[in-house]
Amino acid sequence: MLKSDIFKANDIRGIVVGPDLQWDLAGAWDLGNAYVRLLELAGKEFVLGRDMRQLGVELAKAFIDGARAAGASVVDIGLASTDQLWFASGKLAMPGVQFTASHNPAEYNGIKFCLPNAGPVPAEFTTELAKLANQTKPVQSSSVGNYRSIDLLADYVSYLNSLVQV
Repeated sequence: MLKSDIFKANDIRGIVVGPDLQWDLAGAWDLGNAYVRLLELAGKEFVLGRDMRQLGVELAKAFIDGARAAGASVVDIGLASTDQLWFASGKLAMPGVQFTASHNPAEYNGIKFCLPNAGPVPAEFTTELAKLANQTKPVQSSSVGNYRSIDLLADYVSYLNSLVQV
């Protein structure tokens, strides 16, 4: 399920816990599949991180499964801040996906997106993603994408330390 009001200008945010659900695990799978089609990532990789919100692990896994079914490979950095995901996108020169709902209440979760090297997504990105996720048949690639988990925390800390004089 993906209600239309979860699609914001630059991200996705909506209620994932409680009686007034706006999106769910099936919707996350559809988003992952649509994301790969929108950015033409079949046979390519993207990096993904998540914060500590409710259902973050489950939503990210559903998104990953949908993306891999469409043929993309996923580099999972695990628990990470949005800034850490942007860093990973730059270091790895890959598009990025961050599961977070920012400042919203606990029952929310969401997704922020960036292009390789932490580039901003175009203005029409979430509109096109919504169309693909809601109005088209998901793709099942003949070649399922790979999954790997990496730890970039030490690299990120080194980068942050390089920004200040101690």
